Amino acid sequence: MYYYTGALALPKTANARWTATDLSRATLQSLMDDYVDAYVGIQIPNGVSYFTSLSSIFGSWIPMNLNSTLEQWLTGLPTAYALPKTSNSMPTVSTQTILYSNGYVAQYVPNRIPPSSISIGTPEPLGALTDVLMTRSGTDYNAVNDYCLFTINGYLHSSQMIAGTGIRVVGGGRTNDVTGNNKFGVISFKNIGAIQQIPITASMISTPDPLMLVGQTAYVNLGVSLVGKSLAMSIGGYLHTNDNTFQVVNYQTGLVVVNLGVINLMERLFESSNYIDLSSLGLTAHPYDKAAIKLSDLANNTIMTNYLTLSQTFAIVIDAPSVYTSPNLIERTDLPGRFITPYLPALPLRLASGRLPEYSFVGDHGRYALGIDNALIPNYQFETTDWQNDPWIFPNLINDKPYRRSLGHLLEIGTETVTVN
Repeated sequence: MYYYTGALALPKTANARWTATDLSRATLQSLMDDYVDAYVGIQIPNGVSYFTSLSSIFGSWIPMNLNSTLEQWLTGLPTAYALPKTSNSMPTVSTQTILYSNGYVAQYVPNRIPPSSISIGTPEPLGALTDVLMTRSGTDYNAVNDYCLFTINGYLHSSQMIAGTGIRVVGGGRTNDVTGNNKFGVISFKNIGAIQQIPITASMISTPDPLMLVGQTAYVNLGVSLVGKSLAMSIGGYLHTNDNTFQVVNYQTGLVVVNLGVINLMERLFESSNYIDLSSLGLTAHPYDKAAIKLSDLANNTIMTNYLTLSQTFAIVIDAPSVYTSPNLIERTDLPGRFITPYLPALPLRLASGRLPEYSFVGDHGRYALGIDNALIPNYQFETTDWQNDPWIFPNLINDKPYRRSLGHLLEIGTETVTVN
């Protein structure tokens, strides 16, 4: 017989992490169905104790009744059946996370370039310089391409390496035209694994039924294997990981369901229009208010396909079997665009809307003050009405309280490594 002493387990759920868990009353069938793996502490009557793994147990020829609880099975199992030793003691878990830096602090130099050229400073109309080339002295651009994402004015943009020259940030010049600003940030996945950016094209998008709306549920065929990988998505420049905006349907072919219906697209379009170029969407123009959005546009498959093919919408394949997402809340102050944290800021800042504003910070007496351009959330009048029945939605604000201060958190995306001993 064996005695159960404890367990370290990784559930088969989104955003799962290794945790010390009591598995004694779980059936063997549920352990097989609900856990990626677990390290189970056992002790034999002579006092010797060690840890074995579920994967080694289920991969063995040891007899088992899948309806028995783990503790029942261990107690009734003769020690003649030697459970394989995986670790002498409880394995340890180490964490690796993404890192963030303000682009200027990281000493990147942005220059606007046209999409068909890599020349800098050539006499071309400003409107033709739609992209941004990021350069930095002594930089391995292959490594940057393999591990880094770029934000401009708080929105992720797809990027690609120009060999020996720099990193092209697609659509970055158009974003600069919208805001007149050129703030940018760099998110590194070097500690987690290499990334592959996959821009989405119209030919990759379909619906499971011709009557279904792209703005609700759409299939996106990435055309790459996701076996042993993790997936994140930038949707309109907003980063999504481990949430219900997408699900992988087929890991072998990279077929993904994107659920735009769970996103408040009206709010996002209003916010995004202040920071990125949405002219390619083909939104219907209101005769008097250019900021108004026609409600039926959100049910227009062509417009929603255009949204999924923005330069700010792309898949991010991470070379790691699993990643977790953890929001580290920070203190909101009474000063506009200012947050306080006791930890050295090395992660992206995400606001309640999902925007990832570039920030700078200063430290004093073990606390750090983060500053951003805008942390106000509009209080729209339409959200106090039955707006789903209105033909046009206007971004008018509530008169007596037009804005509220946004909450924020430092976005931790990481992986965990288990070390046995």
